[in-house]
Amino acid sequence: MLRFIPAAMQELRAIVDGMRLRGVLPHGAAIMLHPMRTAEYIFVPLLASTTRISDDLAASALIRGLGITSRPTSVVRLGFGPADAVLLLVTAAVLAVRLSGWEVAL
Repeated sequence: MLRFIPAAMQELRAIVDGMRLRGVLPHGAAIMLHPMRTAEYIFVPLLASTTRISDDLAASALIRGLGITSRPTSVVRLGFGPADAVLLLVTAAVLAVRLSGWEVAL
């Protein structure tokens, strides 16, 4: 829901900017004289776009697994293996050589 409110406000600004660009933005007394027309011009496009936004956010939440009740699984087994140990030793050796100030000519 926290992602929906800023997206809806951005859509409202875009709708008002589009109306202003087309010259159909009601102002002043026109808002008071024709409130239903104003609501139609603003809220119908806003409802359509917020419905699309909510569908996109719901799909994103489902893909991220926010509704799952079981423990998440991984495709590969996670752990510290022999290849990780070799990489750690090589990194430590390179760091030790660098910090010792010893120059290695390549």
